[in-house]
Amino acid sequence: MKKLYILFFFLFTELFLVAQSRWVNYTYTNTVTCLERTGTFWWAGTTGGLIRYDTVSRSIMLFNRGNSALPADYINDLTVDDQGTLWVATHNGLARYEDGRQFSVFGPATGSLYSDNVLFVRNEKGKGLWVATDTALTFYDGNTWLHYFEDNLGAKLVNLSYLYPVSPHGIIYSNNNQVKLLDHAGKFSDFQYPGNSVSGIAYDGLNQLYVSPKPPLGNGFYEQSSQWDHFTSSNSPLANDNVFNIKNDPKFNVYFLHQNGFTMKTASGNYWNNETSDNFPALSGLVTTAIYPDSLGALGLAGGLLPYSFTESYIVGYTSRMVLSDVIDLNKSPLRTNDVRDVIFRNGKKYIATRGVGVWDIDNHLIKEYRSGSTVLTNFMGAMDVDIFGRIWCADQSIRNEGKPGGFALIDHGKVTEIKGDSILGFPISGVDAIQWETTDNSPDTTGVLWISYWGSRDGIAWYDGKTWNTFPDTTHAPKGFTQFVNDDNGVKWFATMSGVFSYDGKKLTSYWNIAPIHQVTCVAKDKEGNLWFGGKPDEHLGWKGGLAKFNGKTWQVYDIDNSLLPDNYVTSIAVDTTGAIWAGTRNGGILKMKWPHSQVISQKFYSPLDNDFIWKITVDRSTNDIWILNHDAGIFIFNEKGVIHTGIKDNPDISQNPGVFLQQNYPNPFKGSTIISYSIPESSGTVYVVLNIFNLLGQKINTLVNTTQHPGKYEIAFRSTGLNPGIYFYQLNMGNYSTIRKMLLTK
Repeated sequence: MKKLYILFFFLFTELFLVAQSRWVNYTYTNTVTCLERTGTFWWAGTTGGLIRYDTVSRSIMLFNRGNSALPADYINDLTVDDQGTLWVATHNGLARYEDGRQFSVFGPATGSLYSDNVLFVRNEKGKGLWVATDTALTFYDGNTWLHYFEDNLGAKLVNLSYLYPVSPHGIIYSNNNQVKLLDHAGKFSDFQYPGNSVSGIAYDGLNQLYVSPKPPLGNGFYEQSSQWDHFTSSNSPLANDNVFNIKNDPKFNVYFLHQNGFTMKTASGNYWNNETSDNFPALSGLVTTAIYPDSLGALGLAGGLLPYSFTESYIVGYTSRMVLSDVIDLNKSPLRTNDVRDVIFRNGKKYIATRGVGVWDIDNHLIKEYRSGSTVLTNFMGAMDVDIFGRIWCADQSIRNEGKPGGFALIDHGKVTEIKGDSILGFPISGVDAIQWETTDNSPDTTGVLWISYWGSRDGIAWYDGKTWNTFPDTTHAPKGFTQFVNDDNGVKWFATMSGVFSYDGKKLTSYWNIAPIHQVTCVAKDKEGNLWFGGKPDEHLGWKGGLAKFNGKTWQVYDIDNSLLPDNYVTSIAVDTTGAIWAGTRNGGILKMKWPHSQVISQKFYSPLDNDFIWKITVDRSTNDIWILNHDAGIFIFNEKGVIHTGIKDNPDISQNPGVFLQQNYPNPFKGSTIISYSIPESSGTVYVVLNIFNLLGQKINTLVNTTQHPGKYEIAFRSTGLNPGIYFYQLNMGNYSTIRKMLLTK
């Protein structure tokens, strides 16, 4: 049985490692959510992964779902325990950083926590970790996980909004706008906080508790010593009343982060220091809650990391000096947000639609980003297409709830033009849901036709053939809200619309409302055999099931969660790759990949590093067969079956891209008694610090073979298995910012 377990784990590990090597994750990492520091490293949790910034080499290393064992890209919180180990709170589990790119993950699957959704993690010095999830407050002393689900009054400890450890007494937390202390005897004490919300908690060396309500209430902060006192900018030096967070440094100076920067109040005496956008423009519109307060501290901004230094003296009166450095750009990808809605490949370029439009070259470097004061581009979240001349057509969904006249945008050689509905159709429209360019041979002026799906007081489809704009008759049977169309092998156009499937042969428009098995149609694609595939949206109230529907020109075949491996009946996107495989993205279940005779579900839990199972769109780069997956609020994941993805993006400096760096497979393998591990250091890297560790199956470090500075060259290290049981072991090489891991098998 033990041999079967080892074999199963070996196969699973191999599958996981291979799958990981086939994926790349583009994320925007310049919006900082939390900060910590270990030695010379700044650790910045961001909306797109974990960043390690080396203050000595000034290099940046990114950890995300595509390149590490990090359980999620959006980082909620960070803390460092008494041993100097970093802990990471995410919506998909609590992670402990081990080494290289390795993390140990704790959650329901390991019996550690009752929920994967970890909101906060805090270290109480000399005691252990406090962890807040959406279901409980948990204490971990290094051996035992102790869970609290409700307080002494029966109030459930769910969705806690803040934690503050007070060693050795326990944890101060906020729940349902109440502030309480939980000690290690399980006793709860109520602070009788008078505010109506909490955005931050701090405790200074004078036994004073500070609590701020959530902005934009504009209520400053509350201070408790013998009673609660309320302070705002009107009765204190606080520079702005919208306080996003409060923290104190080791000297118990208190820092108030607010909309215009931050204000510091010293622990000794009532001295205040204000740093605002008036003297440092980077602080303008500060909305982050991330700060590492210390004499060498840092702020996390929406645009990167802002280190600072602070000195104070009481020798002759009181003097203080705050020096802010330049903002460090932490972003490791061309993305400017992780909310990506469309990707178009045209003429060797990639066009990425977010809030604005980014154009990448063939090597995935950002060559142009279009932003303007127009409504379309500053708030752009819709579809787009690119014609053969490189002109970008952008659908405008930005004012759906504002009731203003809308349209779409044209970007032609850098010039952005907004096109309103009344100027082209003769009547106003509120917005454009979809836009698609069709290359044709019968439109000499533009060599194509532009199609749009408009909405407002009238909903419908319009198209421009280079001379005039046309619409279908405004009837109850006209297609409304088209999302996509394809042409079949006979040149007939098939529309996927929110009012069903429609075909159009250039003369006659035909509705398939009572024929097609799906009604709210979200997407359509044509496979290599000429079959049409439609994706549907379910509606429980109307009895519409959604799912996938295949049409061969005569009959329909439905794939749903009851008769197939389709993981969710809400299908958002369909794509056909160059091998003929069908890729169907869903809203809640990830992806179904179908290629006869095999089907496979690719989801957050299985065979992929996806951050969540909400897929906006799947697009195929037909020049490489890279599968581009737009994951909800998680940027872009790229998959290639052969594992060769040319991104042009790398950690800096990253000698892992240097062909002179190799960690060889140990020889012999499997082995008995001893084996040889070989690696090389290229001349280009110079002298580097090298660490070679051995780990067991549980991820525990059992031996360090190398831990020293080495020069370029080839090295061989003997590893002896004295005292070890047969099984799988891992060896990991860390060399500067380069890290890689291999496995080996010890036999009897």
